[in-house]
Amino acid sequence: DNLKRHLENYQRVKNVTIEFDKIDLSFYNDFVEYLTLKLLLAPNTIGKLITNLKVFLREAFDEGITTNNIFTNRKFRSNNSLADTIYLTQIEIDEILSLDLSNSVKLEKVRDMFIIGCHTGLRFSDIVNIRPENINDGLIELTQVKTKEQIAVPMTKVAELLLSKYNFTIPKISNQKFNDYLYEVVKQCEGLNIEIKKIAIQGGKKNEINKPKYEFVTSHTARRSFATNEYKLRNLTTREIMSITGHKTEKSFYKYIRETPKESAERI
Repeated sequence: DNLKRHLENYQRVKNVTIEFDKIDLSFYNDFVEYLTLKLLLAPNTIGKLITNLKVFLREAFDEGITTNNIFTNRKFRSNNSLADTIYLTQIEIDEILSLDLSNSVKLEKVRDMFIIGCHTGLRFSDIVNIRPENINDGLIELTQVKTKEQIAVPMTKVAELLLSKYNFTIPKISNQKFNDYLYEVVKQCEGLNIEIKKIAIQGGKKNEINKPKYEFVTSHTARRSFATNEYKLRNLTTREIMSITGHKTEKSFYKYIRETPKESAERI
């Protein structure tokens, strides 16, 4: 369903019709670029979409629906995505929180949900499911939608204040709409209008992308920011942070940490 939605949206945005025989490396490169630069999807998400697309094409080929076997091409692979991702510093998070969005209820709600993510490390899919029964003695206790694991997350004063604003019942919104509104929020931040450089790997080649930092902010940035900022603070051990984020291995956890060599040296 997720792949189907993205393909349908791609057709609409590009004003094209996707047909089995027209799926080639040109389509592949353009679709990956669309997912990477237009939607700013996480590398793992893009990889899963391409993997599912290859499975779908293989099944269509095996069933005789098409003779197109582009899925066997070594360049039609799942690991093309942004090579690095961003996180927001506490100063940048505080600037987002300080925005006056009282003239837009929808933008204010999205901003508040994003800040809750920055303070709890919860995935978007878990934040939208928070209800009063999940709040116990200063903790958010819930079963993660993605992993089905039970976790307990301490609430900061900011997270508790924002959650109480909505009676501990987060408004429902789709991830796509959330990211659309979040874009409108973060581009208002002066600190996020500074241009940054990112590297994208597309077709096995590295390409440099220079855009304002707000262009790269998505719902997932909140979770990555929480993990990185807590790691840099050193108030908690890596294992303690992992118990909050729900990561099972340090390898998967360290993929979330975004600390430059300069930041590492300054912290040391």
